[in-house]
Amino acid sequence: MTTGVKGDWAPGGAQLIGYSSANNVLFVGMHPHAREGSHKNPAQEIWAYDLTAHRLLSRSPVADIISLTVADAQAPVIYASRSRALIRFDADPASGFLLKQSRQAYNPGPYNNVIVFRQ
Repeated sequence: MTTGVKGDWAPGGAQLIGYSSANNVLFVGMHPHAREGSHKNPAQEIWAYDLTAHRLLSRSPVADIISLTVADAQAPVIYASRSRALIRFDADPASGFLLKQSRQAYNPGPYNNVIVFRQ
């Protein structure tokens, strides 16, 4: 996946891979400057990789993502989390599955189970 890509990128996070069976595309949280033990570093990009053509389709910048999952559809929805936030991204098949953030939900603290949704 990283052949020819500068920056020593590697998968990172706790749950770092999601799969769209409708498109045979893998979404992977990636972080730069990989080294021994950096596999738990939060993702700074989410990459879309075509498993049929074996090629990288797109790289979407994100901020400190630690996990992601994919709601499978022709236009997949990716839900990702970082500290105290859940983020929804819409993937655009026409642009190589580039991600666009569409919603964000916050949990303001460890003892508050209320989530505030914001556009």
